[in-house]
Formats: sequence, structure tokens, C-alpha cells
Amino acid sequence: DTNRTLEPLCLKLFKRRWYMLGQTIDSGKRLIFALDRITNLELTTERFEYPEDFSAKDFFANFYGICSDEYSRPTRVILKCYREFPKYMRSLPLHHSQEELENGEDFTTFGFYMSPAYDFVQEILSHGNDIEVLAPVWLRNLIKEKTEALTALYK
Repeated sequence: DTNRTLEPLCLKLFKRRWYMLGQTIDSGKRLIFALDRITNLELTTERFEYPEDFSAKDFFANFYGICSDEYSRPTRVILKCYREFPKYMRSLPLHHSQEELENGEDFTTFGFYMSPAYDFVQEILSHGNDIEVLAPVWLRNLIKEKTEALTALYK
């Protein structure tokens, strides 16, 4: 249990859960909280100036989901999708920057410009062997490590 005083900036819905992005008064750090996990909320009478230059759309533009971690800088991401999965990707793009790069007999590659943070990694893993990360190499290696750890659980 941590008490924080926040200036609310926006709400975002992701995977059937509402989140609130708030800015701390003391440090100005922006933090995200799942509304259903807040156990106590107290409104204050203090007012704050909503930042004129803040845009929720711009804040989340480089991310899939709500996670915006420190290490994931925007980069080129290339995914190779197999079998029927490209149809799913076309009908429900993972990110607004998604573009189709190459079509093969049983695969399609898609490119993105985004920050591949935790939520994106989880999304890739949730599709098993229907998605292969081609780039960046560090993301490919991360997925490989996670799948090896998963395999080790079932030995």
C-alpha cells in the first residue's frame, strides 16, 4: 500500500481493464494504475493546471497496450506470421504503424515502428508459433529466452 498524490491525465481501456495515467505532484513522474486495483481513493480540493502540451494519443502512440517502460525505445519491429494468422493481423492490426512487407506461400511479414515493451512481448507469446520475431535481434532473443524457460517448465 502506497499513498500517492496524482494529477490525473487520462483514462485508457486495454484488454477489458481501465487504467488511469497520472502525474505525481512531487516528481512529475507519469504512472499508470489499473482502476480495479485501487483500494482507496480520496479526492482533494487542490487544483492543478492540465499540461497544455499533453496528448494521451501521443503518449501511448509508440506502445501496444499500457506499458511504457524505460528500456523500450521506438524501433523497427518485423514479425513473420504463419499459416492463417496473417488474416487475423490484417483484420485486427496490433499497432497503428503496422504495414505489410512481404507475402509468401504460407507466411506474411509485417513491419512496425514502436516500442516493444512488456504488453507487446506478452501478445507475441500468446500466439505461440504463429508469430516469429525477425527484428530487432534483442527482441528475438528475449522471446527465445522466454520460450526456453516455458519449455523447461514442461520437461
